[in-house]
Parts: sequence; structure tokens; C-alpha cells
Amino acid sequence: IEQDDIYVYKNDNTLPIGFSTSNIMSYEDYELLDKQTKQEALFNVIVVDAPSNNNFISTLEKTTIKIEDIFKHSNIKINKSNTVNITTKETLKLTYKLPKNYHDKILFISFNINNNKETKSIKINNITKELNISNKYQPQETIEYVLSNQKQEELNISFEPGTYNLSNIEIYSLDTANIDKSIKNFDKFIINPIIKKGEILSGKINVIKDGYFMFTIPYDKGFKVKLNNQEIEYERVDEKYIGFPITSGT
Repeated sequence: IEQDDIYVYKNDNTLPIGFSTSNIMSYEDYELLDKQTKQEALFNVIVVDAPSNNNFISTLEKTTIKIEDIFKHSNIKINKSNTVNITTKETLKLTYKLPKNYHDKILFISFNINNNKETKSIKINNITKELNISNKYQPQETIEYVLSNQKQEELNISFEPGTYNLSNIEIYSLDTANIDKSIKNFDKFIINPIIKKGEILSGKINVIKDGYFMFTIPYDKGFKVKLNNQEIEYERVDEKYIGFPITSGT
């Protein structure tokens, strides 16, 4: 759905507000992963304060896309270390046709940017990142994009008027079939629409194997969680969400 500058996309391969899995990873093992692999891991496991019980293997691949092919413009200079310097007095738009082998794949794009008072925002394929302008306590910021639109055949990049310095640009790809397969391994929580009201969420889940349950609700104190009508303790999982151990059954 598109209206004015508002875009609404539907993705059938997503997880509900709550789900469970028997695949768990300890925080210690999670912290050993690089930033791109961490994002991939969250499609496969729940990260908890307990020993890992699986051998997660990343299928991420670093792309062969060349930085100089993306940033072709007279207002852009690229030095030998692939640092990209941009100065523009008007919105600068770039379009890069992706090689066919990256069509319909999930792309992870990250780079560092040095902040200054002129830097504003960068948009890639309708995802806009507002920059932390002129923060003297954080002169460099890491920007990350996850692009997963279907039929993704190009990169559309735009820079608001200003000066930009981009470094450590990395682009990784992930086959969507791997994510689809991982999502199918999660047991999905089905909300009861009759009881769903106010601040109460109720529903059922068929748990195939013992593991962990996670609500994609930011962790905080003060929640009450009941499992089979019994109040239980909950903890922080995946760094920021509510979770708790769960056994097989309905």
C-alpha cells in the first residue's frame, strides 16, 4: 500500500508477537558474533542467560558489490580506503541495479559515519535513518540497514543536503529461503481475540520441544505473566524482550 510518502508492506514470513523454540544461545556465545551475524542469529535462536544448546552456523555471505559502482556521482569522492565523501546542496539520489544473484535476497548494509552539524539523514529503499547530529560524545555513528523487500532488484539511496563521510562500508547477503526455513521451526503463539483487551494478552501455543518462549514486548519490571493459569517469573531475552523457559505441550 502506498499513499503520499507512506509505504505499508506485507511480509507473510514473519513471527507473531509471541513464539517459542528449543534453539537457545547463551549471551556469551552471542557476544562472540559480529554485528551482521548477530542479526541472522536472532532469526534462528532465542538468546538467554543459559548455556547454548545448538550449533548455529551462519549462512551470511559478503557480497561482491563494489563500493565505487554504487556511489557514482560528481559530488562523491572515494579514496583508496573506500571512504566515501559526499557534499551536496540539494537532495542527492543514487540508483544502483543489483546483480541478479542478489535479487530477492536479504541485504545487510552497515557503515560508519562521522557526524557534523550539516549531516541529517540517509534513505535506502524507503528506510530512513535519522543521524545523531553534532553529538560531541559520539563523533562517529554506526548505521545499519536490513533490506528484505520481495523482488528487490536495485538500491535507491538518497542523501539530504549536507556533508557526509562514510567508512567501513559492508554489504552482506542472506538467502530468504534460509530465513523462511528458520521461521517455520518456531512455535507460534495464537492470541485469543475475545480476551485481547486493554493491557491483557491471552492465547495458546503448541510447544513441540522444551525451550524458551519470547514476547516481542520490551522487557521491564511490573508485568504479570501466567502460564497455564500459574504466575511465573520472566527474564530478559534477546537483549531487550520478555521471555521465560517453557516445556512441551499446549
